[in-house]
Amino acid sequence: RRHLDPALILALVCTVSGALLLAIATGVFPDAFVEGQGLTSYKVWSEYSIIFLLGAAGFHFFRKRHFFTRYTLHRIYVSILLTAVAEFCFTLYADVYGISNVAGHLFKLISFWIVLDTIFATSVEQPVRALDEILWGTNVGSWEWNLQTREARYNDRWAQILGYDLRDLQPVTHATLTAHCHPEDLERSDRIMQQCLSGELPHYHCEARMRHRDGHWVWVLIRGKIVERSSGGAPIRMSGTLSDISVVKGLEQKALLNLARFESLIETAPVGIMTIDEDLRISLCNARAAETFDSTVQELRGARIETLIPETLRSRHAALMKGFVAGPDRTIAMSDWRLVRGLGRQGREFPMLAYLRKLTVGETRLTTFVCQDMTEIQERENRLAEILERSIEERRRAEDANAAKTAFLANASHELRTPLNAIIGFAEFLELESSQRIPAERRNEYIGLIKESGHDLLGIVNDLIDLARIESERAEISIEPVAIADLFDAVLKTFSVAMQEKSVAVDCMPGEVEHVRCDRRSTKQGLLNIFSNALKYAPPHSTIRLSVRYGSGETVIAVEDEGAGIEESVLDHVGEPFLRGQSPEVRSTSGSGLGLAVTSQMMRNQGGRLSIARRASGRGTIAALHLPDAPPDGPAAA
Repeated sequence: RRHLDPALILALVCTVSGALLLAIATGVFPDAFVEGQGLTSYKVWSEYSIIFLLGAAGFHFFRKRHFFTRYTLHRIYVSILLTAVAEFCFTLYADVYGISNVAGHLFKLISFWIVLDTIFATSVEQPVRALDEILWGTNVGSWEWNLQTREARYNDRWAQILGYDLRDLQPVTHATLTAHCHPEDLERSDRIMQQCLSGELPHYHCEARMRHRDGHWVWVLIRGKIVERSSGGAPIRMSGTLSDISVVKGLEQKALLNLARFESLIETAPVGIMTIDEDLRISLCNARAAETFDSTVQELRGARIETLIPETLRSRHAALMKGFVAGPDRTIAMSDWRLVRGLGRQGREFPMLAYLRKLTVGETRLTTFVCQDMTEIQERENRLAEILERSIEERRRAEDANAAKTAFLANASHELRTPLNAIIGFAEFLELESSQRIPAERRNEYIGLIKESGHDLLGIVNDLIDLARIESERAEISIEPVAIADLFDAVLKTFSVAMQEKSVAVDCMPGEVEHVRCDRRSTKQGLLNIFSNALKYAPPHSTIRLSVRYGSGETVIAVEDEGAGIEESVLDHVGEPFLRGQSPEVRSTSGSGLGLAVTSQMMRNQGGRLSIARRASGRGTIAALHLPDAPPDGPAAA
């Protein structure tokens, strides 16, 4: 395995040869043969020494036999043996022309021929044969180009790649190669060749298409190198290889096609897709992923995945991601999307649907992260929930309305039947002959009861007609400025006689509010209704207060009496038809329970409302009309 310097060996040989010649010329070298006497003892012992050295050499080759082929080692052994026999023959002759001397030289000549043949076989034939076997084994063609003479040499495999026999292409020159090259690749090939010849590139490396004998194109990889240059640096010879890479290029085209399909699939996907390396950094992402996080593709690549998670969740998320990446290949969904949160560029947090896919390819761990911003879907769910809630509420209202209608019809029939029964009963009694003997005073009393029941019936019918008219004429509301004084005057004129009969006084407190924007007819009717109720339940010699005030964007007209006061159980149901309290004061007073229902509906039609409350003292009721508008001459608090 040690490499000897050839110059050192040549110097050593020359030195030894010169010393021997000098010794022979000066007579110092001892004689080996004396005429008439034969061989000297120096000659004999020299030959024996050579035989010993040959034996030592044979032993050395035996120890190093693993460095040689069996064929080479056997030839070395034969050469050593023949040389040793030759040297032994040189110790036997007594005459220069003796048979032993001739046999010794013959054996040595054969030994030298074996040595030279072995050296040629191991140094020239075997390397060349090994190179040919390597070229055939790797299916590679070889070429050599003399740049001075423009001659080129190619092996058979080069021609076979193109579908030819090498003899079909003779004479072969560099032009033979270029003639088969694709025109689109020829310019690039020449440019790379010029860079290589000028020393700009150390090697020639080019992929090109070459025309096959059958007419199709074959992809080849041409490699080469300048192997000889002149003393001035000019290239003289260039050699290299040519290999068929059509299969590789086919696979490469399929890989590029699959990559294009993959990129198209990724970019057209309606969700964000990212790949994450083992350091939890984003190595690849599509435009949808960048849009999801209010960023760009360039900004996301190389960023750590935890930067896309709200800071409050990062530590937990980082631990989960590390465990997932280090674990087995699998696909998981990251919890309920209503719980998983993403983080946009401006700090926008949003619900996120996320999936993770772990895949190990060789020594590489690849994690795919698929995400989708669920903000719009969450908003849709919220809207659907609101719609559903409204639907349920409307259904409940419809059911309540249906129940109210049923109750309304039952109450209406009851309220209508009561005065009708009185009217019919007294009328039938007066038709009897026996009724003629009833005193006139009693008959007048019965007639008065019939008249009173008729008025009660007329009031109920009028209230029902008003309620039906209000329901059907909601669009006929006309909002206009109405003087508060006009409303109060209408109340006083309407109930002046009734107030005198009951000795009830009225205290009007209009305050600073002079006008109110409302529907004149419905507001007046509503005020008359609540004042009628107050007068009905007010005790004799009491005072009813009329007041107006403005506040919180509405004008409030209130009627306050000193009666028994409305019951707490009735307050939550004010405005329902036929609703009346159960107290003795209420039951002892006639009424249908429709007045407040009509008033409440009138207020709702113009955007207002009716409120009923007990006075702070516990006795008396405050009924108020709330009108949602400021008076035209400016609001004033009463």
